[in-house]
Amino acid sequence: MNLANHDDLTGALNRRAFLSVPKARFTAMAKNNSPFL
Repeated sequence: MNLANHDDLTGALNRRAFLSVPKARFTAMAKNNSPFL
């Protein structure tokens, strides 16, 4: 796994999620999908 690419992709997804879902759900997704966060 390329961690740099993972971080870029995760950041983009998290920014998009943060704009489109409630904060609580975003936080849960971030914890579940971003072990490097």
